[in-house]
Amino acid sequence: MLSQDVSPAHQQLQKQEYRFRFTGSGGEYFSIWIVNLLLSIITLGIYSAWAKVRREQYFHRNTLLDDQPFDYTGDPVRILIGRIVALLVIGVGSAVQEVNLVMALAVTAVFFLLFPWVIVRSMRFRARNTRYRNLSFAFTGTTFEALKAYFWIYVALLPFIAASILMTPELKHIQENPELANAPDATNLMIKLGVALGVSVLLGALLFPAYQCHVRSFLHRHLRYGNAQGTFDGTASAFYGALFRTFGVSLLTVVLIGAVGFAAKLAEQPWLLVLAYPVLFLPQAAYTVNMTNVTYRHAGIGSNGFVSDMKVGAMAWLLFTNLLLLMVTLGLAWPWIKVRLARYRLAHMSLLMVPGTVDAIIGEAQNNPSAFGEEAAEFLDFDVSL
Repeated sequence: MLSQDVSPAHQQLQKQEYRFRFTGSGGEYFSIWIVNLLLSIITLGIYSAWAKVRREQYFHRNTLLDDQPFDYTGDPVRILIGRIVALLVIGVGSAVQEVNLVMALAVTAVFFLLFPWVIVRSMRFRARNTRYRNLSFAFTGTTFEALKAYFWIYVALLPFIAASILMTPELKHIQENPELANAPDATNLMIKLGVALGVSVLLGALLFPAYQCHVRSFLHRHLRYGNAQGTFDGTASAFYGALFRTFGVSLLTVVLIGAVGFAAKLAEQPWLLVLAYPVLFLPQAAYTVNMTNVTYRHAGIGSNGFVSDMKVGAMAWLLFTNLLLLMVTLGLAWPWIKVRLARYRLAHMSLLMVPGTVDAIIGEAQNNPSAFGEEAAEFLDFDVSL
Protein backbone atom coordinates (compact mmCIF):
# COMPACT_ATOMS: atom_id res chain seq x y z
CA MET A 1 0.00 0.00 0.00
CA LEU A 2 2.57 2.16 0.69
CA SER A 3 5.37 2.91 -1.61
CA GLN A 4 8.64 4.65 -1.01
CA ASP A 5 9.01 5.03 -4.78
CA VAL A 6 6.50 7.82 -5.37
CA SER A 7 7.30 11.22 -6.82
CA PRO A 8 8.45 14.11 -4.55
CA ALA A 9 5.26 16.00 -5.34
CA HIS A 10 3.23 13.01 -4.25
CA GLN A 11 5.29 12.68 -1.06
CA GLN A 12 4.41 16.26 -0.13
CA LEU A 13 0.68 15.55 -0.16
CA GLN A 14 -1.06 15.46 3.18
CA LYS A 15 -1.37 11.99 4.65
CA GLN A 16 -4.83 10.80 5.59
CA GLU A 17 -5.86 8.35 8.28
CA TYR A 18 -7.39 5.15 6.96
CA ARG A 19 -9.08 3.06 9.64
CA PHE A 20 -9.14 -0.71 9.58
CA ARG A 21 -12.56 -2.34 10.01
CA PHE A 22 -13.79 -5.81 10.84
CA THR A 23 -17.16 -6.74 9.34
CA GLY A 24 -17.57 -10.32 10.55
CA SER A 25 -20.08 -11.50 13.14
CA GLY A 26 -20.03 -14.11 15.88
CA GLY A 27 -22.93 -16.00 14.33
CA GLU A 28 -21.20 -16.33 10.96
CA TYR A 29 -17.94 -17.45 12.50
CA PHE A 30 -19.74 -19.90 14.81
CA SER A 31 -20.96 -21.92 11.80
CA ILE A 32 -17.38 -22.15 10.51
CA TRP A 33 -15.90 -22.87 13.93
CA ILE A 34 -18.27 -25.69 14.88
CA VAL A 35 -17.81 -27.49 11.53
CA ASN A 36 -14.02 -27.10 11.81
CA LEU A 37 -14.07 -28.49 15.34
CA LEU A 38 -16.21 -31.52 14.50
CA LEU A 39 -14.27 -32.44 11.35
CA SER A 40 -10.92 -32.02 13.15
CA ILE A 41 -12.11 -34.42 15.87
CA ILE A 42 -13.47 -36.95 13.38
CA THR A 43 -10.24 -36.93 11.33
CA LEU A 44 -8.02 -37.08 14.43
CA GLY A 45 -6.64 -33.62 13.76
CA ILE A 46 -5.82 -34.01 10.06
CA TYR A 47 -8.58 -31.62 9.00
CA SER A 48 -7.19 -28.94 11.36
CA ALA A 49 -4.96 -27.64 8.53
CA TRP A 50 -8.00 -27.08 6.30
CA ALA A 51 -9.83 -25.65 9.32
CA LYS A 52 -7.08 -23.09 9.74
CA VAL A 53 -7.37 -22.00 6.10
CA ARG A 54 -11.14 -21.51 6.48
CA ARG A 55 -10.61 -19.55 9.71
CA GLU A 56 -7.87 -17.36 8.24
CA GLN A 57 -9.90 -16.68 5.11
CA TYR A 58 -12.89 -15.60 7.18
CA PHE A 59 -10.91 -13.16 9.33
CA HIS A 60 -8.81 -11.85 6.42
CA ARG A 61 -11.79 -11.31 4.12
CA ASN A 62 -13.68 -9.47 6.84
CA THR A 63 -10.71 -7.19 7.57
CA LEU A 64 -11.07 -4.03 5.50
CA LEU A 65 -8.73 -1.12 4.86
CA ASP A 66 -10.08 1.74 2.78
CA ASP A 67 -13.17 -0.50 2.28
CA GLN A 68 -11.01 -3.11 0.51
CA PRO A 69 -10.71 -6.61 2.06
CA PHE A 70 -7.61 -8.68 2.66
CA ASP A 71 -7.43 -12.32 1.58
CA TYR A 72 -5.65 -15.50 2.61
CA THR A 73 -4.55 -18.09 0.04
CA GLY A 74 -2.65 -20.59 2.22
CA ASP A 75 -2.33 -24.20 1.09
CA PRO A 76 -3.65 -26.56 3.81
CA VAL A 77 -1.24 -29.28 2.64
CA ARG A 78 1.74 -27.00 3.45
CA ILE A 79 0.23 -26.28 6.85
CA LEU A 80 -0.29 -29.99 7.48
CA ILE A 81 3.34 -30.70 6.53
CA GLY A 82 4.52 -28.03 8.96
CA ARG A 83 2.49 -29.52 11.77
CA ILE A 84 3.67 -33.04 11.05
CA VAL A 85 7.29 -31.84 11.13
CA ALA A 86 6.66 -30.06 14.45
CA LEU A 87 4.99 -33.13 15.96
CA LEU A 88 7.82 -35.39 14.80
CA VAL A 89 10.45 -33.13 16.34
CA ILE A 90 8.55 -32.90 19.63
CA GLY A 91 7.86 -36.66 19.61
CA VAL A 92 11.48 -37.57 18.93
CA GLY A 93 12.66 -35.13 21.59
CA SER A 94 10.28 -36.59 24.19
CA ALA A 95 11.24 -40.18 23.31
CA VAL A 96 14.96 -39.44 23.47
CA GLN A 97 14.54 -37.70 26.82
CA GLU A 98 13.19 -40.91 28.30
CA VAL A 99 16.13 -42.93 26.97
CA ASN A 100 19.22 -40.77 27.30
CA LEU A 101 19.61 -37.44 29.11
CA VAL A 102 22.67 -36.37 27.12
CA MET A 103 20.91 -36.96 23.81
CA ALA A 104 17.86 -35.12 25.14
CA LEU A 105 20.00 -32.06 25.84
CA ALA A 106 21.52 -32.33 22.38
CA VAL A 107 18.08 -32.52 20.75
CA THR A 108 16.94 -29.50 22.76
CA ALA A 109 20.02 -27.54 21.64
CA VAL A 110 19.35 -28.45 17.99
CA PHE A 111 15.72 -27.40 18.35
CA PHE A 112 16.74 -23.95 19.66
CA LEU A 113 19.22 -23.55 16.81
CA LEU A 114 16.55 -24.49 14.24
CA PHE A 115 13.94 -22.17 15.78
CA PRO A 116 14.96 -19.05 13.77
CA TRP A 117 14.96 -21.10 10.54
CA VAL A 118 11.43 -22.32 11.26
CA ILE A 119 10.25 -18.77 12.06
CA VAL A 120 11.57 -17.42 8.75
CA ARG A 121 9.90 -20.21 6.74
CA SER A 122 6.62 -19.70 8.55
CA MET A 123 6.70 -15.90 8.08
CA ARG A 124 7.45 -16.29 4.37
CA PHE A 125 4.49 -18.62 4.03
CA ARG A 126 2.11 -16.32 5.88
CA ALA A 127 3.22 -13.18 4.04
CA ARG A 128 3.12 -14.76 0.61
CA ASN A 129 -0.40 -16.05 1.25
CA THR A 130 -1.74 -12.73 2.55
CA ARG A 131 -3.11 -10.50 -0.20
CA TYR A 132 -4.53 -7.01 -0.42
CA ARG A 133 -6.14 -5.77 -3.61
CA ASN A 134 -4.86 -8.92 -5.33
CA LEU A 135 -1.20 -8.19 -4.51
CA SER A 136 0.65 -10.50 -2.11
CA PHE A 137 2.87 -9.45 0.75
CA ALA A 138 6.38 -10.86 1.09
CA PHE A 139 8.83 -11.52 3.90
CA THR A 140 12.50 -10.91 3.13
CA GLY A 141 14.14 -11.88 6.41
CA THR A 142 16.91 -14.49 6.52
CA THR A 143 17.72 -17.16 9.08
CA PHE A 144 20.87 -15.32 10.15
CA GLU A 145 18.90 -12.12 10.75
CA ALA A 146 16.33 -14.10 12.71
CA LEU A 147 19.11 -15.63 14.79
CA LYS A 148 20.33 -12.14 15.70
CA ALA A 149 16.79 -11.03 16.60
CA TYR A 150 16.09 -14.06 18.80
CA PHE A 151 19.62 -14.02 20.26
CA TRP A 152 18.25 -12.59 23.49
CA ILE A 153 16.50 -15.90 24.21
CA TYR A 154 19.85 -17.68 24.16
CA VAL A 155 21.42 -15.03 26.39
CA ALA A 156 18.68 -15.49 28.98
CA LEU A 157 18.91 -19.29 28.84
CA LEU A 158 22.71 -19.34 28.96
CA PRO A 159 23.03 -19.83 32.77
CA PHE A 160 20.63 -22.78 32.77
CA ILE A 161 22.13 -24.32 29.61
CA ALA A 162 25.68 -23.96 30.96
CA ALA A 163 24.70 -25.49 34.29
CA SER A 164 22.93 -28.37 32.55
CA ILE A 165 25.98 -29.12 30.39
CA LEU A 166 28.41 -28.94 33.31
CA MET A 167 26.19 -31.19 35.44
CA THR A 168 25.42 -33.68 32.68
CA PRO A 169 27.83 -36.39 33.97
CA GLU A 170 26.29 -36.21 37.45
CA LEU A 171 22.75 -36.20 36.08
CA LYS A 172 23.54 -39.18 33.89
CA HIS A 173 25.02 -41.01 36.88
CA ILE A 174 21.85 -40.42 38.93
CA GLN A 175 19.68 -41.47 36.01
CA GLU A 176 21.60 -44.76 35.73
CA ASN A 177 21.39 -45.31 39.51
CA PRO A 178 17.83 -44.48 40.67
CA GLU A 179 18.71 -45.36 44.26
CA LEU A 180 20.80 -42.17 44.40
CA ALA A 181 17.83 -39.94 43.59
CA ASN A 182 17.22 -39.08 47.25
CA ALA A 183 20.87 -38.78 48.23
CA PRO A 184 22.19 -35.41 49.52
CA ASP A 185 24.37 -34.99 46.41
CA ALA A 186 21.34 -35.38 44.18
CA THR A 187 19.43 -32.84 46.24
CA ASN A 188 22.29 -30.35 46.01
CA LEU A 189 22.44 -30.93 42.27
CA MET A 190 18.74 -30.16 41.90
CA ILE A 191 19.17 -27.00 44.01
CA LYS A 192 22.00 -25.83 41.74
CA LEU A 193 19.90 -26.48 38.65
CA GLY A 194 17.01 -24.64 40.29
CA VAL A 195 19.23 -21.64 41.01
CA ALA A 196 20.51 -21.64 37.43
CA LEU A 197 16.93 -21.79 36.15
CA GLY A 198 15.97 -18.93 38.47
CA VAL A 199 18.85 -16.82 37.17
CA SER A 200 17.74 -17.53 33.60
CA VAL A 201 14.16 -16.54 34.41
CA LEU A 202 15.33 -13.31 36.09
CA LEU A 203 17.66 -12.53 33.19
CA GLY A 204 14.83 -13.25 30.78
CA ALA A 205 12.55 -10.83 32.60
CA LEU A 206 15.20 -8.09 32.52
CA LEU A 207 15.97 -8.63 28.83
CA PHE A 208 12.35 -9.19 27.75
CA PRO A 209 11.67 -5.61 26.49
CA ALA A 210 14.92 -5.59 24.49
CA TYR A 211 14.01 -9.00 23.10
CA GLN A 212 10.55 -7.76 22.09
CA CYS A 213 12.06 -4.73 20.38
CA HIS A 214 14.53 -6.76 18.32
CA VAL A 215 11.98 -9.41 17.32
CA ARG A 216 9.32 -6.91 16.29
CA SER A 217 11.91 -4.87 14.42
CA PHE A 218 12.97 -8.00 12.54
CA LEU A 219 9.37 -8.93 11.65
CA HIS A 220 8.29 -5.44 10.55
CA ARG A 221 11.45 -4.38 8.69
CA HIS A 222 11.35 -7.46 6.50
CA LEU A 223 7.69 -7.29 5.58
CA ARG A 224 7.10 -5.98 2.07
CA TYR A 225 4.08 -5.03 -0.02
CA GLY A 226 4.96 -4.60 -3.67
CA ASN A 227 7.94 -2.21 -3.69
CA ALA A 228 7.17 -0.81 -0.24
CA GLN A 229 9.46 -2.20 2.46
CA GLY A 230 8.45 -2.36 6.10
CA THR A 231 10.09 0.01 8.57
CA PHE A 232 10.59 0.05 12.31
CA ASP A 233 12.32 2.75 14.36
CA GLY A 234 11.46 1.58 17.87
CA THR A 235 14.15 1.37 20.55
CA ALA A 236 14.57 -0.90 23.53
CA SER A 237 13.90 2.07 25.83
CA ALA A 238 10.43 2.47 24.30
CA PHE A 239 9.61 -1.13 25.16
CA TYR A 240 11.07 -0.81 28.65
CA GLY A 241 8.74 2.19 29.05
CA ALA A 242 5.76 0.11 27.89
CA LEU A 243 6.65 -2.63 30.36
CA PHE A 244 7.14 -0.06 33.13
CA ARG A 245 3.64 1.32 32.48
CA THR A 246 2.30 -2.23 32.63
CA PHE A 247 4.07 -2.74 35.95
CA GLY A 248 2.46 0.48 37.23
CA VAL A 249 -0.99 -0.81 36.28
CA SER A 250 -0.20 -4.09 38.05
CA LEU A 251 0.66 -2.20 41.24
CA LEU A 252 -2.57 -0.20 40.90
CA THR A 253 -4.46 -3.48 40.55
CA VAL A 254 -3.03 -4.73 43.84
CA VAL A 255 -4.04 -1.46 45.54
CA LEU A 256 -7.58 -1.57 44.13
CA ILE A 257 -8.10 -5.20 45.13
CA GLY A 258 -6.82 -4.40 48.61
CA ALA A 259 -9.20 -1.43 48.83
CA VAL A 260 -12.18 -3.55 47.75
CA GLY A 261 -11.22 -6.26 50.24
CA PHE A 262 -10.87 -3.72 53.04
CA ALA A 263 -14.23 -2.15 52.16
CA ALA A 264 -15.92 -5.57 52.09
CA LYS A 265 -14.50 -6.45 55.49
CA LEU A 266 -15.35 -3.06 56.97
CA ALA A 267 -18.95 -3.26 55.73
CA GLU A 268 -19.15 -6.96 56.59
CA GLN A 269 -20.42 -7.57 53.06
CA PRO A 270 -18.29 -10.34 51.46
CA TRP A 271 -20.24 -10.05 48.20
CA LEU A 272 -18.49 -6.75 47.56
CA LEU A 273 -15.41 -8.81 46.61
CA VAL A 274 -17.16 -9.51 43.30
CA LEU A 275 -16.34 -5.92 42.34
CA ALA A 276 -12.66 -6.88 42.28
CA TYR A 277 -13.02 -9.40 39.46
CA PRO A 278 -12.96 -6.91 36.55
CA VAL A 279 -9.88 -5.29 38.11
CA LEU A 280 -7.98 -8.60 37.85
CA PHE A 281 -7.85 -8.19 34.07
CA LEU A 282 -6.07 -4.83 34.19
CA PRO A 283 -2.48 -6.24 34.11
CA GLN A 284 -3.17 -8.49 31.10
CA ALA A 285 -4.99 -5.66 29.32
CA ALA A 286 -2.18 -3.22 30.11
CA TYR A 287 0.45 -5.58 28.68
CA THR A 288 -1.54 -6.19 25.48
CA VAL A 289 -2.40 -2.52 24.94
CA ASN A 290 1.00 -1.05 25.82
CA MET A 291 3.02 -3.53 23.76
CA THR A 292 0.69 -3.28 20.75
CA ASN A 293 0.49 0.52 20.81
CA VAL A 294 4.24 1.00 21.16
CA THR A 295 4.90 -1.48 18.34
CA TYR A 296 2.64 0.21 15.80
CA ARG A 297 3.72 3.68 16.92
CA HIS A 298 7.16 2.84 15.52
CA ALA A 299 6.16 0.56 12.63
CA GLY A 300 5.45 1.53 9.06
CA ILE A 301 5.56 0.32 5.50
CA GLY A 302 7.08 2.48 2.82
CA SER A 303 6.63 6.12 3.82
CA ASN A 304 3.41 5.37 5.68
CA GLY A 305 2.92 4.78 9.39
CA PHE A 306 0.53 2.83 11.58
CA VAL A 307 -1.46 4.07 14.55
CA SER A 308 -2.84 1.96 17.40
CA ASP A 309 -4.82 3.70 20.14
CA MET A 310 -6.30 0.90 22.25
CA LYS A 311 -7.21 1.75 25.87
CA VAL A 312 -6.37 -0.32 28.95
CA GLY A 313 -9.77 0.09 30.61
CA ALA A 314 -11.73 -0.89 27.50
CA MET A 315 -9.51 -3.91 26.88
CA ALA A 316 -9.82 -5.06 30.51
CA TRP A 317 -13.62 -4.84 30.30
CA LEU A 318 -13.56 -6.75 27.01
CA LEU A 319 -11.45 -9.53 28.53
CA PHE A 320 -13.68 -9.70 31.62
CA THR A 321 -16.93 -9.89 29.66
CA ASN A 322 -15.38 -12.45 27.31
CA LEU A 323 -14.64 -14.69 30.28
CA LEU A 324 -18.20 -14.30 31.50
CA LEU A 325 -19.49 -15.30 28.07
CA LEU A 326 -17.28 -18.39 28.06
CA MET A 327 -18.47 -19.44 31.51
CA VAL A 328 -22.17 -18.85 30.83
CA THR A 329 -22.11 -20.69 27.49
CA LEU A 330 -19.71 -23.46 28.61
CA GLY A 331 -17.23 -22.44 25.91
CA LEU A 332 -19.66 -22.15 23.00
CA ALA A 333 -19.20 -18.37 22.90
CA TRP A 334 -15.60 -18.76 21.69
CA PRO A 335 -16.40 -17.56 18.12
CA TRP A 336 -18.08 -14.41 19.46
CA ILE A 337 -15.05 -13.76 21.66
CA LYS A 338 -12.65 -14.02 18.73
CA VAL A 339 -14.83 -11.66 16.69
CA ARG A 340 -15.15 -9.15 19.53
CA LEU A 341 -11.37 -9.04 19.99
CA ALA A 342 -10.73 -8.67 16.26
CA ARG A 343 -13.32 -5.92 15.92
CA TYR A 344 -11.93 -3.95 18.88
CA ARG A 345 -8.29 -4.21 17.82
CA LEU A 346 -8.96 -3.25 14.21
CA ALA A 347 -11.33 -0.42 15.19
CA HIS A 348 -8.42 1.15 17.07
CA MET A 349 -5.84 0.67 14.33
CA SER A 350 -5.28 2.84 11.28
CA LEU A 351 -2.78 3.67 8.56
CA LEU A 352 -1.48 7.17 7.82
CA MET A 353 -1.14 7.19 4.06
CA VAL A 354 -0.95 9.55 1.10
CA PRO A 355 -4.09 9.04 -1.04
CA GLY A 356 -3.42 7.01 -4.17
CA THR A 357 -0.34 5.27 -2.76
CA VAL A 358 -1.84 1.80 -3.10
CA ASP A 359 -2.76 2.40 -6.74
CA ALA A 360 0.82 3.52 -7.41
CA ILE A 361 2.26 0.37 -5.84
CA ILE A 362 -0.09 -1.94 -7.72
CA GLY A 363 0.74 -0.15 -10.95
CA GLU A 364 4.48 -0.53 -10.29
CA ALA A 365 4.07 -4.23 -9.50
CA GLN A 366 2.05 -4.86 -12.68
CA ASN A 367 4.74 -3.14 -14.76
CA ASN A 368 7.51 -5.21 -13.13
CA PRO A 369 6.80 -8.92 -13.71
CA SER A 370 10.14 -9.96 -12.18
CA ALA A 371 8.86 -8.81 -8.80
CA PHE A 372 6.37 -11.67 -8.85
CA GLY A 373 8.89 -14.28 -9.88
CA GLU A 374 11.28 -13.60 -7.02
CA GLU A 375 8.54 -14.42 -4.53
CA ALA A 376 7.85 -17.87 -5.96
CA ALA A 377 6.98 -20.45 -3.31
CA GLU A 378 9.90 -22.41 -1.94
CA PHE A 379 9.50 -26.09 -1.19
CA LEU A 380 10.66 -25.68 2.39
CA ASP A 381 8.29 -22.85 3.28
CA PHE A 382 5.48 -23.95 5.55
CA ASP A 383 3.37 -22.77 8.47
CA VAL A 384 3.63 -24.42 11.89
CA SER A 385 1.32 -22.07 13.80
CA LEU A 386 -2.05 -23.29 15.06
